[in-house]
Amino acid sequence: MDMYYTYVSGNTYNVNLVAYGDCGNPSFAFLPTAVPTICVYNGATYVGSFTLTLQAPTSGLFCAPVCAADTNLTTCTSLAFTIAGYKKFVYSANYTISGPSHNWRFVFLGDMLTVFAGRSISTTNILFTGFAGSSVMSLEDTLDNTYHVDNSSPILNTAPAPFFCLNEPNNYTPNGSDADGDSLSYFLVAGKMGNYPVASCTPPGTTAPWTGTAWTGQPISDTTPLQVSVGSWAFSHATGTLRSRPT
Repeated sequence: MDMYYTYVSGNTYNVNLVAYGDCGNPSFAFLPTAVPTICVYNGATYVGSFTLTLQAPTSGLFCAPVCAADTNLTTCTSLAFTIAGYKKFVYSANYTISGPSHNWRFVFLGDMLTVFAGRSISTTNILFTGFAGSSVMSLEDTLDNTYHVDNSSPILNTAPAPFFCLNEPNNYTPNGSDADGDSLSYFLVAGKMGNYPVASCTPPGTTAPWTGTAWTGQPISDTTPLQVSVGSWAFSHATGTLRSRPT
């Protein structure tokens, strides 16, 4: 998932939540009817909430990085196929904040009304304690509109659903851009847990528990989140490029 906002006018911002759905997952069927809730805070103070509306195409936009010949041979075409398919769903709405603050926060806690947004239970670097545990995710965007009211957040332009080859060198770059021309820096942080089964705007304040070993003597962590060959890991704060040889 991804979340970003763009300036509209006055104190109004357009907030967008992007969900990348696995066509082979039973929960995929809920995405066309999902209604995500965004919670608004000023620092730690809860201000209110609003819901987002699914944008066209309402059936989702195919974005799996497969070969052209396999475009119609993924699970998005038929569950009888074995190639994993993904579709992108974008939910959007305008929200007007009350005025200037250094600490505006737009927080998504996993609540999409018909379903909760979650990480795949096939993920092996996060310890899952059942659906009510660390599979439900949350996202947060921050806004400081005291100096420039017309600020928009950066956007990541690469779909976070890459396919990598086993034991081969691979690069992943989020390809961020900023409409305001601001300079960008990238950091790896621990994944946040959502609020399942409580559909409320009280953040759980906990991070998803890591599990496993990145390489010999090095545990999985927010700065070394993948199981890769010894010495193959590198991350660029300037570009966000992640280099590894996955094992």
